[in-house]
Amino acid sequence: MFVMAPLPTGYYVRPATRADLPAVGALARAADIADWGRPNTSDEEIADHWSLPGLELATDTWVICRGDEVCAYAWMMARKSHCRLDGWGVVHPDNRGRGFGSALLDLVEASDGARGAGASR
Repeated sequence: MFVMAPLPTGYYVRPATRADLPAVGALARAADIADWGRPNTSDEEIADHWSLPGLELATDTWVICRGDEVCAYAWMMARKSHCRLDGWGVVHPDNRGRGFGSALLDLVEASDGARGAGASR
C-alpha cells in the first residue's frame, strides 16, 4: 500500500506541465545558488529531460505547489536500454525542512518507472 509523506496544509502535488518550465527552472537555479553559489541549471536542460524518449510528464514528473508557486520538483523514469533509473529532484531553499523531499521520494518509489526499472512499459 502506497503512503506518501504528508504535506503541510495548503500544499498539493500534481504532475508537471510544459507551462511549469519557467517556474521549475527558477526553482532549480535558486537551489543551485543556495547549494553551489551560482546557477547551473537552464530551462533548456529541464526541457531536454522532459523530451527524453519514454518520459511522460503526466506519470513521471511531480511538482509540489502552494497556489501557483512551484516549491519542489522531481522526475524519474526507467531507462530501458540501460536497465536503470534516471531522474532528479529539488526543493526550493525557502521550502526546505517541510518534508517535500521525503514526499517526492515516496512518489518516485511508488511510480511505474521505479517499480519497473528495465522492464518494458
